[in-house]
Amino acid sequence: MGVVNKNKRLIIHGTPLSHGFAIGRAFFYEDILSRNTVVRSIAGNRIDEEMARILTAMSHVSDGIDVMRRDVLTAGNTVASSIFAAQKEMINDKQLAKDLKGELDRQHVNAEQIVKNVFRRLADKLQLSDSEIIRSKVDDVEDLSLRVLRILTGHEWNPLSDLPENSIIIAKRLLPLDTVHIKRKNLKGIIVENGSSYSHSAILAKSFGITCITDLNIPLDRIKFGEQLILDGSTGIIIVNPTEKDIVEHKAKKTILRKNYSKIREHTEKPVKTKKGKHIRIYANAFSEDDFRLARENSCDGIGLVRLEQLYMFTNKLPTEDEIINELSNKFQSFSDKNITVRLLDIGGDKSLPYLKLKPELNPSLGLRGIRFLLKYKHVLKPQLRAIYKLNEKFNLNLLIPMVTTVEDIETTKNILSKCRKDIEKECGHQLRDISIGAMLETPSAFMHIEEIVKHVSFVAVGTNDLIQYMMVACRESPDVVHYYEKGYALVVKMIGQIIDKNIIDKNNIYVCGELVSNPDWLEKLLKSGVTCISVPSYSIPEIKEAIRSVQ
Repeated sequence: MGVVNKNKRLIIHGTPLSHGFAIGRAFFYEDILSRNTVVRSIAGNRIDEEMARILTAMSHVSDGIDVMRRDVLTAGNTVASSIFAAQKEMINDKQLAKDLKGELDRQHVNAEQIVKNVFRRLADKLQLSDSEIIRSKVDDVEDLSLRVLRILTGHEWNPLSDLPENSIIIAKRLLPLDTVHIKRKNLKGIIVENGSSYSHSAILAKSFGITCITDLNIPLDRIKFGEQLILDGSTGIIIVNPTEKDIVEHKAKKTILRKNYSKIREHTEKPVKTKKGKHIRIYANAFSEDDFRLARENSCDGIGLVRLEQLYMFTNKLPTEDEIINELSNKFQSFSDKNITVRLLDIGGDKSLPYLKLKPELNPSLGLRGIRFLLKYKHVLKPQLRAIYKLNEKFNLNLLIPMVTTVEDIETTKNILSKCRKDIEKECGHQLRDISIGAMLETPSAFMHIEEIVKHVSFVAVGTNDLIQYMMVACRESPDVVHYYEKGYALVVKMIGQIIDKNIIDKNNIYVCGELVSNPDWLEKLLKSGVTCISVPSYSIPEIKEAIRSVQ
């Protein structure tokens, strides 16, 4: 990488989708959807045979999605997992199969062209929607079309699997399947022609920690295969054929970043206090083995949030009580000396479990979310409660109820929990340890009933992401209303401060989690409002600790 190209230096301006710095060589990638498909006629007596090819390919795609979901969940990547869960539902949709058969009956052409036609029309239809959420599904449709075509054409191998060392991928678009195939150790950065902050390219790039830039001010073909590139993910600037000076400056920036991080890590074991000596407890959000390892290495005070969604998205069926115990027990081993808070399954809204075959809701975000879902489908709730009670015999667990809106949510859950406890005690012949129960405050209703709610729980956790969204009636992923969402930050800080000031609940029994906590400016305001406990992603603990130490 130290060799400098003799070609002309070029500065390109774009929009960063994922921050960071990268240096590498241009590798152009063209997916099957961008290539021409050979069209050939199919005789009437061969229609069923051609349809069977399509259905077989779709079945393979469905099976492949299961494998990819397991892979990304093992790596702790819930973002990618939720994308694949949605795609699983889409590829198995009966109406899609009917549309493909209808197109084949009308056109009498080969399966490859039928798939291109039907999926393209579906993508065009979604693209015309006024809803950004619906438009975002276009990537899913194209991704599925790409996978089916690869199987039909015998091109299941992906060139990204053999990506050369120090590559920067340049593509018209990069779909979820492409990102999964990428040989990660050889990838340095990504440039895409089509993308937005809410596209799968951006979401996956961020979750994988890959520098990504889009919306260039000149055509992609101004860059040539193999040319050396420097990507600045903070400004969106791309340097083509950088000079020796450019490379030296780039390396200096990366060195500074590494040194700053190493310096922060040196202090991670020291007590976390503000400049005025106020002690702050920092808990970790964790599920994967890497999450728990980083949480331990970064000296957190315990685990503040174990999300069970990843466990349920990992399989094609409901996990059994024993499976829940085995999965969690292995991960909890390194924290047997600290408190671990397990949140009950929080399904609903943008998260679903295809294998449950539930009826679609008119407005999922305002429907059966969190504890509402679990109280309706008690066969999903009870194995969790039984597993948590049994695990509490070995570990110091807290149980957190998600999306509480009324006191009745808590009372009903506790009644079911009590019944589970009695059943287990009869089975094992001895009395079980008590377990602390908490409520997740994520709705304005919960805050309005806070004085009643705290009478029924030992602690509360404030989930700022959903709370702001419901309070401001604004989706944080929508650029059209994001300014409304951001105005909710101050309101949430004020609401939390009032709870603490009024001594509605001991400040040591209320902790805050969500993106608001990771924002240095708002973190300082939270701490000054009286917050003493927070829960953050494992990898961000060193930076959060450093930010707290600078607070007056």
